[in-house]
Amino acid sequence: MEGHDILFYGLVGVACYPLALYTTGTVSMLLSRRIRSQSDLDLEIEIEKARLGLQDVEIKGRLVQELRGLFHRFADHSYVIEVGGSLANASTIRHEMNHIKRMEEGRSRLVAMHKPLRISDIIRHAYSYEELTSIVYEAFRVRF
Repeated sequence: MEGHDILFYGLVGVACYPLALYTTGTVSMLLSRRIRSQSDLDLEIEIEKARLGLQDVEIKGRLVQELRGLFHRFADHSYVIEVGGSLANASTIRHEMNHIKRMEEGRSRLVAMHKPLRISDIIRHAYSYEELTSIVYEAFRVRF
């Protein structure tokens, strides 16, 4: 194999790896149970808290109208997960709960993303180990 072949396959791998994972995450969201009410959201959070051993952590949910799938961490180590639009599903809850579990274990390197977002911030986040492992967890419930 020559140098240009190695470069070509390396670039294909760099492009295809996250694309495959994001496609997996998207399929997982499409096949996942929808959250239609605040009580549905609270139930999904309790299910994932039990599954991940986070019963002692205060995690609340907020169902919103706009497209949203994120969590907030507060100074007292409590969390709020916001979901809405097409991201209001069990798959998104699993994804965000995996981020929270990693933070509680002290294994997260997530940093806050502030507005206005730059394209470099979005790309760095998309290729981050944190995001890729959360996509794997949301789709397959496998933790790294």
